[in-house]
Amino acid sequence: MKKIRQSSKFLLTLCLILSLTTPVMALDFHGWNLPDRMQADDSTSLVLNGAGFRTKYFFDIYVGALYLMGKETNPEKIILADEYMGVRMHFTFRKVKHETLKEILKTGFSKATKGDTSSIQSQIDHLFALLPQEFLKNDIVDLLYVPGRGIVTHINGKYAGECAGLDFKQAVFAIWLGEEPVTEKLKAEMLGLETS
Repeated sequence: MKKIRQSSKFLLTLCLILSLTTPVMALDFHGWNLPDRMQADDSTSLVLNGAGFRTKYFFDIYVGALYLMGKETNPEKIILADEYMGVRMHFTFRKVKHETLKEILKTGFSKATKGDTSSIQSQIDHLFALLPQEFLKNDIVDLLYVPGRGIVTHINGKYAGECAGLDFKQAVFAIWLGEEPVTEKLKAEMLGLETS
């Protein structure tokens, strides 16, 4: 009888622990794990909206994933919104040098601002300064927009720094979702309109 009671207590405790734990589910994206949620702060989590490969010279450089407060397919609405959102770059290529990623992002910022980056150049320079000298396969960069703060950068889960301004946030997200995105295919995939 005593053993039955102990077993019952153990099972009750186990059920309670499991009910209080929210597992982070992962999407298997062509062999790369993407969490279906990104934590924005202690009380806010974002949902995976869509993901695709960023390719260059026929090579997959990284998986680009978009995280939002709720599913959305309107790119302009996403770019303009002053609310939590994030982009994850999960590197899939064996090695990407700082200068290579910098050039890729510079092209994106130029297209996002129609060639005039002057109003956000200091933030762009600061973001580039936060990036390490090289990225290896499975390295992760999270660009999280936090209202009132700006773009908060995490590299492999560690805080790296932040760049203020809603205008900078809009330029960052326009790199992937703007009128001239890095690629139309990746834009459609991040919006959940197309799958790889």
